[in-house]
Amino acid sequence: MPSPVIVDTNVALTANGDATHASIQCQQACVDILERITQEGKILLDEQGFIITEYLDQHPYGFPQGVGDMFFVWANDNQWSPEYCRRVSITPLSEFEFEEFPTDPALDGFDKIGRAHV
Repeated sequence: MPSPVIVDTNVALTANGDATHASIQCQQACVDILERITQEGKILLDEQGFIITEYLDQHPYGFPQGVGDMFFVWANDNQWSPEYCRRVSITPLSEFEFEEFPTDPALDGFDKIGRAHV
């Protein structure tokens, strides 16, 4: 993976099998990408901690149960390692809005609820 990637919590939840509406092919694609990221990639997290807080809110207490849970643990463990994580500053505009989130009509239906709170 040439550059750091942002991983939406829904990717990890789908990899766990928690998104009952997702097809088995979609679930497997989520598993594959998370495994690839943790083996050879790098994630992008915000300096303020909104993304990692959202990850930790989604991760169940106790032993990881699925690939998505293992990704959350990996992200938490590696959030300060420049080898695995790049941190950037983001600008909160409101509870679910950030200046850096693209304005694109294709994203009008994007679910912003449940994302990290400002």
